Amino acid sequence: MTIKLVLDGNQLPGSELRLSVNYSIESDDLSGQGSSTTDAETGDKAQIVRVRVLIPHAKPEDLKTIRDLAGQRDEDGSRHVFTIVNETTEAMSIRQVKFNAEFLVKEDDAKKAWWVNFILKEHRSVAEKVQEQQDLSEKKEVEQTTPSATEVDQEKIQQLSTVEQWLQQGENWFTDEN
Repeated sequence: MTIKLVLDGNQLPGSELRLSVNYSIESDDLSGQGSSTTDAETGDKAQIVRVRVLIPHAKPEDLKTIRDLAGQRDEDGSRHVFTIVNETTEAMSIRQVKFNAEFLVKEDDAKKAWWVNFILKEHRSVAEKVQEQQDLSEKKEVEQTTPSATEVDQEKIQQLSTVEQWLQQGENWFTDEN
């Protein structure tokens, strides 16, 4: 079976494609200078896809195609987000990626080819989407428990009414004595 990598509907050229995924589970050590194993979870980070492919010297246009993909920008100047199709990335729930960090081309004289190595970083990861949903839920809860401006105004009116009533009672007491 041949491994395939497709970005935005275009199959990556070359042969001997190798792909690996790094799923980083971050935490901070809370032990200080002690020997405790306590740590604090700092969240799941975007997954990193490392790609290696062989491009023959006879096909320099394939090398240029990959380089052009790596440098592709959107209208706003940001790196282009690619839809990725590959068995491994699908199994890891990676749907969108951006070229990131490094793009390395190494000559292999024995094979008369270039080894092209690059990194793709997950865009809008599952963890990021889950975090956004949690933040949205928390925001809705805060909005529901925070009184609206009209509720605050009504409360002030009631408070003023109570004070006014008290003053009225005091005024009545003074006027009744006379």
